[in-house]
Amino acid sequence: MTYLNLIIIAVMLFTLTATNAQEYKIVESESGKPFNLENLTEELLNYDVIFFGELHDDSLLHHLEAELFQKLVTNDEDLVLSMEMFERDNQNELTKYVRGELSYQEFSEQARLWPNHETDYEPLLQLAKKYQRDVIAANVPRRYASMLAKGGEEALDKIDAGEKKYIAEKLVVLDDRYKTEFYATMKGMFDHGMPNKSSEDRILNIYKAQCLKDDTMAESIYHYLNNNPKRKVLHINGDFHSRYFLGTAQKLALLNKDLKIAVIAPVIFTETQEIEWNPEYTDAGDYLILMQRKQ
Repeated sequence: MTYLNLIIIAVMLFTLTATNAQEYKIVESESGKPFNLENLTEELLNYDVIFFGELHDDSLLHHLEAELFQKLVTNDEDLVLSMEMFERDNQNELTKYVRGELSYQEFSEQARLWPNHETDYEPLLQLAKKYQRDVIAANVPRRYASMLAKGGEEALDKIDAGEKKYIAEKLVVLDDRYKTEFYATMKGMFDHGMPNKSSEDRILNIYKAQCLKDDTMAESIYHYLNNNPKRKVLHINGDFHSRYFLGTAQKLALLNKDLKIAVIAPVIFTETQEIEWNPEYTDAGDYLILMQRKQ
């Protein structure tokens, strides 16, 4: 048994313990009807694309998305994985790794892995390897999002023609609830010491960079499904990218209105709060993970 396999087993045992210790419920958003993972899997098999909105630092959600992925792939031979955590220009390395053509060390040296990859996302790749499923490196390379955030849309004109394939063909910047929610978050950050008059322009450019990520991830899924029409996709992203059916989920629906899309979203309770469904959560997603989390 390799060192990496020992790590994966240890991580899964740890997250299973964390899951048992952390209170949560899975419910249908409209009714509050409770689900377990088996029931949820049965429901999700009816969808073309499933968005799992996670909190990047939460072990419970990482455990649940891995367990859900395993249940889905054992029940649907056409289901593949898509991830925010990998960028388009690392698709070749990701594909080679999942196919067993690269060692973990080679993969970690050649691809830009998130700091928490080994504990939180490697279990997903191990499942993809085991069940021989494609993994879509969906996201825009961060350098291009950073260029847009710092220099506006004009900065994207400086990208070499050969690298344009790594970003969405069209940047769609909507003035809707997504923008309102994003601005509310960003202004709170700017109020704590970031520059002032240029704040509005800077926030707009950062919002556009967020939209570029959404457009690129949506387009990555869209192109994959066009090239593989029988496939279904489980897409893992930060909750903000799909909550309220906005962000990446909304952009994918704009690209193909006929896709049946499901959104899974977390609803956070403190350790002292009772976990209980409320109708006000209905618009967050189709299925909700009501969960306690340390504040």
